[in-house]
Amino acid sequence: MIWLHVLSLRVFVEAVLRYGLPLDYVSALVKTTSKLSPKVRAALDSNYSYLGGNAFGRDKRGRVTKDDAALSSDMAAAGVGGADGTEYTAYVYYEFELP
Repeated sequence: MIWLHVLSLRVFVEAVLRYGLPLDYVSALVKTTSKLSPKVRAALDSNYSYLGGNAFGRDKRGRVTKDDAALSSDMAAAGVGGADGTEYTAYVYYEFELP
């Protein structure tokens, strides 16, 4: 249970410092199965891709695509993500398992 408190603090700090949200934002937990996890991530990416700026684009059919080449080089230069398996999202995202 302590881990959830630490995780909620991480979400708060990242939302305020990384994304610059005002202190009156809403956070939510999304519970899924391991099978549905990729679908949920894709739905979150498509719904919030407009917040990612140039990190997300659309293909000819209107589907959301990530601009991985430019983004990964920018993030590597800034020393953020990539090496530890994290990737950029336009929202705060942490995966954890409840017992």
